[in-house]
Amino acid sequence: MDMLEAESNNMDSQGLVGEDVKATEVPGSGDPGNEREMEQTRPSTPQPSEKPNHIPADRHGPLHRFVALSLYQGLKKQGPIPSVIVFVAGRARQGMPGAQIGPVPVIRMYGVTMEGNSVCCHIHGFSPYFFVLAPDAFTDQHCKPFKDSLNRAVLNDMRSNKEEVQEAVLAVEITKKQSLFGYQGDTLSTFLKITVALPRLIAAAKRLLEKEVIFPVLGNHNYQAFESNVDFDIRFMVDTGVVGCSWVELPAGKYQLRERSKKVSRCQLEADISWEEFVSHAPEGEWSKVAPFRILSFDIECAGRKGIFPEPDHDPVIQIANMVVRQGDHEPFIRNVFTLDTCAPIVGSQVLSFTSEREMLEKWAEFVRELDPDILTGYNINNFDLPYLINRAKHLKVKNFTYLGRIKDIQSVIKEQMFQSKQMGRRENKSVNFEGRVPFDLFLVLVRDYKLRSYTLNSVSYHFLQEQKEDVHHNIITDLQNGNPQTRRRLAVYCLKDAYLPLRLLDKLMCIINYMEMARVTGVSLSSLLTRGQQIKVVSQLLRKNVQERRIETHKRNEHNTAPKVKRRTELTPYSAAAGPRGIGCLLNTIDRHCPISEGEWLPDADVPRGSPGGAVRGCHCDRAQERTITPTQ
Repeated sequence: MDMLEAESNNMDSQGLVGEDVKATEVPGSGDPGNEREMEQTRPSTPQPSEKPNHIPADRHGPLHRFVALSLYQGLKKQGPIPSVIVFVAGRARQGMPGAQIGPVPVIRMYGVTMEGNSVCCHIHGFSPYFFVLAPDAFTDQHCKPFKDSLNRAVLNDMRSNKEEVQEAVLAVEITKKQSLFGYQGDTLSTFLKITVALPRLIAAAKRLLEKEVIFPVLGNHNYQAFESNVDFDIRFMVDTGVVGCSWVELPAGKYQLRERSKKVSRCQLEADISWEEFVSHAPEGEWSKVAPFRILSFDIECAGRKGIFPEPDHDPVIQIANMVVRQGDHEPFIRNVFTLDTCAPIVGSQVLSFTSEREMLEKWAEFVRELDPDILTGYNINNFDLPYLINRAKHLKVKNFTYLGRIKDIQSVIKEQMFQSKQMGRRENKSVNFEGRVPFDLFLVLVRDYKLRSYTLNSVSYHFLQEQKEDVHHNIITDLQNGNPQTRRRLAVYCLKDAYLPLRLLDKLMCIINYMEMARVTGVSLSSLLTRGQQIKVVSQLLRKNVQERRIETHKRNEHNTAPKVKRRTELTPYSAAAGPRGIGCLLNTIDRHCPISEGEWLPDADVPRGSPGGAVRGCHCDRAQERTITPTQ
């Protein structure tokens, strides 16, 4: 195969990376699993410089590209990253803001510095909250007794308290905002901002306020909830100004680097910081650069039975091909293939042969942990390769195989995921969690973004690259494996090209760049773009605009949708056809279509002018238009 046989390298069938691969470890960065700087070098390839585990106090803190974000009850991060946010429940950390007793939400942010060092940042002190409409007579003196009453109600409502929550409601404060629904001019309404200990307690507090009398001092008030359904990761990113795939800076003296013995991740740098201290840079100018993310593309081959689709409980994994590239480079710097039984050498690639399948799977998992990729890609890896490897390793009882993420004690688990949207319909896929890494399945990306006659890798490669896979039919894979080292070499070349073509397609179609820019524009993480629909993008941008204009979004939108009950409408007739872009909507009225109206243009029933038929009134902001009122006959 021409692309794989470009040059000859020294082969080493015993080690994971061979003699041509050099590992550079950050001093004090931890065990060999943390050795990220593993490079397959050539004489002309410069070696990465070693990065110290100590940042001098007289310079700015570490900068990293934000790739992933996660939340847990307890930590923090720095620099640029691909885009994943994770929440975890942990314990309060001394010197950090937020609750000081019981479990606290901690956000993990994962990224990579411009020098290529991986970063895990634990962000402390940010607590979930929502809003309710305050009673007219509510004052600052009522905040403390209201908080205590709601706190008791939420604690009593818990069926079990495994997390040992001692204080469910942390704060209640009065704020002035304007509801996004309905035209209200410049009038601001009074709302209560209720801060709780954990994200899951928002639903309980909202339900209790709506269905029970929590604070009888001011009578039976309808505590309508606002923004109670906003995801915690989106809330954090909106309030801190963080957007997907942006650069994050930890100012000098504001963060705490973790010692080797206290690290919970495999990243080279791990730090704690307050959510009020880190700096998020807008992706403009110098901050629009793309970090050197490490991308691993892999493919597996199975020895299936004749006429039966491979099953992990019966059919072995016989080969795993890997291609590793840095974002921005066109060619991989690591090319290897793990094979079961001996295999003849392949020019330009490293062949690692094993006598048992269990050993091969163990070594491949070690390879992934040592490589420490930011993005995992391949073709249909979410629905086949990854689940098959995990289930096969489980069947063979391979030790520690499922610890493929960046957090040492979190296993990768297969979950069934149902996705439904008007654009793509209903789709059922599998998903596997890799803490701190982004699974970027090229097959799912192409199905979402392109309309093609066929989505097989062979067809897609020919359509975009005018290249095709190696000529190996799936019916003869088992025969090639049972043959000799030369037949297994033919299969290995086939497997290597199946791992190489997704990288070529990613580079040709600029998929990573396009999704990174979309994450920056919409303000969501990279993983959200891959696993969720269009609404998350709209909600993120809407919330950011609301923060600027002191607006607030109601949760029960459907209850206020009075469009089917309109008793009065406005028909607009343009003065001329040259109404301009803003008048295009009005021109549609000439064919009996009304102008699109936003929620903010509806008047509440109480504000409808006297003499009108009643109901909501529609208006229009078109510049060149006349208004005349028509009462429907129905």
